[in-house]
Order: sequence, then C-alpha cells, then structure tokens
Amino acid sequence: MVNLSKEALNNKNNILNQFFVIIVGNKEYEFKIDNITNNEIFIQKKFYFEELTSEDSKSSFEVYIQNLITDSGDFIYNSSELKQRSIINKDNLMRKMFAIPIGDKKHGFRIISITSRYIKIENVLKFELIEKIYSKGIISLEYILHEYILGNDIDYSLFKEEIPTDSIEDLITERVDSNESSDDLIDVGDIDKLSEDEVDLKLINIKGWPKLVFDSIDGYDEDVFTLEILEKEEIYDKFRFEGESLIPTIEKNLHPLVDLGLVKKFDDNYYVKLW
Repeated sequence: MVNLSKEALNNKNNILNQFFVIIVGNKEYEFKIDNITNNEIFIQKKFYFEELTSEDSKSSFEVYIQNLITDSGDFIYNSSELKQRSIINKDNLMRKMFAIPIGDKKHGFRIISITSRYIKIENVLKFELIEKIYSKGIISLEYILHEYILGNDIDYSLFKEEIPTDSIEDLITERVDSNESSDDLIDVGDIDKLSEDEVDLKLINIKGWPKLVFDSIDGYDEDVFTLEILEKEEIYDKFRFEGESLIPTIEKNLHPLVDLGLVKKFDDNYYVKLW
C-alpha cells in the first residue's frame, strides 16, 4: 500500500506552491498546495471580488462564499459592495466555514484571509483521511489529491455535474451559520443537548489539556467543528512552535471529551459539541 504522506514529503519540492484543478458544478478552479506536513496537506485559493460577483459565478464556489458574506439569498453583482460587506464583517467571517459538494462528498472550507482585493479560502486534509476515502472509491477532493500527489492522471469527467440552482435560497442550507443549525450541513441527526449542570458534572475530573480543548470548543460559535478549526483558536497561541502542528495533541486530548459524551465524532473529519 502506498504511503501517501511519505510520497508527498518526498515530492514536496515539486508539488508545493503548485496548482491543481478542482471541478465544482460546471466550473474549474485552480487551487494551490500551500503547505505539506507529516500528517496534512493545506490547499488554498484566492477569490477576487470581481470573480465573486460575475454573472457566471451563481452556481459554484462563489455563491457559497457570497452566502456567508451577505447572510441572505441575494446575489450581489457589485464587487465594491461585496468587498465593503466583507471588510466590515471581517472578524466574524474569519471564523466561518462552509461545505460544498465536490464529486460525491461535501468538503469544508474556511475563510482565512480578507483583503481589499480578494478572499482566500483553505482546506486542510489529513493524509490518513485521503487514503481512507480513496480506498472506498469515493469521487471526491481526496481522490483528486491522491492522484495528483502520485502523479497519476485524474479523470475529471467524473466531476462534471451541474449544481442545481433553481433557487439560490436552497444553497443557503449548505453553509455553517451561527444563526442556523449546522447539523443540517453534514446530517448529524437528532442531538440531545446536555444541560449546564450535566456538563459541569462531567467536567469535575477534567483538567490540563483536555480542559483546554473543552474551553476551545466552548469558545467556538458553531456546534460542528474540525480539528483544523480548533487548532486556529487563540487559546492555543502560547503553545505554538513554528513548523509544528497542534492537531495531534488536540486530537489526543479530545478523546476524553468524546468518552464522557461531551463531544460526538461523526463522518471522518467532523465533531459536534453536545452542550
């Protein structure tokens, strides 16, 4: 079996900062490989405001990003207006995540930068997850990255499918929004929330890193989260070292919270808090 992490690291000089294509709906997007670690690969793309407001952008990535910015079903064609809304709401948008279907699977992206010219989005994927999804034969972003890293041909014909756009309002349900239930995003099912007293009782013997992880989840606005999202929380800033990921430590100390029933893991990369 191919060790994808090893292959990516061995070929790092050739693929880092290079671009590969993702197809969403009927549009092609060039994403850049921004970073490669022992466990993960970081992909990013800049969307210029002119792109986000063009007429042919109403059925793909752009409409999902617009929905985050406008918090409505209205598509904005004026790039200056969209830029102004983005900059005004920058602090809130930088914590937002949205999911978009690529092939047969939804993938979560988050806004990591907003400038006067563009919005940059990012996805961080674990090599372990890429290998797992690829082995199941699921047509997805993982399939594209797996083949790209190994230098294999990618069958993009598998991805060419229109995203229904009869009503832009239908797409709003795909976004993670603090004013809506994010459970609909990834189908987490019915969740019974714990009361404050129940949470306090479960936390009696929780201290150190597990408590720090709990606090980072508690401070995050959404119910649904990923390890990549948690790692970016300010609460971990004093523990950061250049070039080292905190994700393995966060994941290890998230396990006690899962065992206590404070957090539930679902899908391959998502968690939900239960309070």
